[in-house]
Amino acid sequence: MAKFNVKLNTFNDVKVFCDKVCKVKGPVDLSHGRYCIDAKSIQGIYALDLSNVLVAECRDEDAATLAEAIKDWRVD
Repeated sequence: MAKFNVKLNTFNDVKVFCDKVCKVKGPVDLSHGRYCIDAKSIQGIYALDLSNVLVAECRDEDAATLAEAIKDWRVD
């Protein structure tokens, strides 16, 4: 599994992030602590605490596609 730290600061960030993640073929999860949601669900993303850094996770074969899609929100 490939993991990337992301930070979504605005409502527009969430919308654009979700639109770009939807283009990844395989499943993408977004998590913080014990909560894990489908990153392709805008409603699910809003359920998370966006004041924290989140972890986007996907299968290894989708890692390059996801990394390119979320490059604007990655934090390391």
